[in-house]
Amino acid sequence: MSYKFINFVSLRIVGVTKIAYCVHGTHFLSYQLIHIIW
Repeated sequence: MSYKFINFVSLRIVGVTKIAYCVHGTHFLSYQLIHIIW
């Protein structure tokens, strides 16, 4: 039971980290594009 819970929590953390990384990456790319344009 506890093993499944730990596995679930770790998967959630990885998912949130991936989402945050993707959002940060897109913001960084758009910032770079704006910097290049200006």
